[in-house]
Amino acid sequence: APFPVTQRLKDRAATASGALIVFIIAIGFSLIPASVVANVLHEKEHNLKHIQIISGMNLPAYWMSNMLFDLVKAYIPVLITIALIEIFDLGYKDVWIVFRLFPLGIIPFTYCFSFLFASENVAQTIIIFLNFVLAGIGAISVYFLRLLEDTRSVGD
Repeated sequence: APFPVTQRLKDRAATASGALIVFIIAIGFSLIPASVVANVLHEKEHNLKHIQIISGMNLPAYWMSNMLFDLVKAYIPVLITIALIEIFDLGYKDVWIVFRLFPLGIIPFTYCFSFLFASENVAQTIIIFLNFVLAGIGAISVYFLRLLEDTRSVGD
């Protein structure tokens, strides 16, 4: 290269790659609540929950077992993502806290949101879209925060 790379260009490259990482992770993580809502509404559509209740199942036990299973399913990609961030040394030192808390927030939210729908397909589509849009807005806002000198520390 005829000229040395300036710090400003390095900062721009880091900002762009950070936004891309957030965007890619958001795509994958928006599928987690979609699988949760699909399972809940599948049981509702086919009266599987009703059959279990008639058979003597305790309603709190039903929801707690579903919650436990869905949390285990959600923590598999979370732990893999944390491991990959550490393996590739991406420099996000405290992001594991957010990833570890994500399933604890998204699973109950998805359960509450599932009561708004009667169709599994509609719910799955809307949940994917909603999570993808919210994560996209988050990625874009972080990108713009990191562009400005005054708000760079907030975006980091």
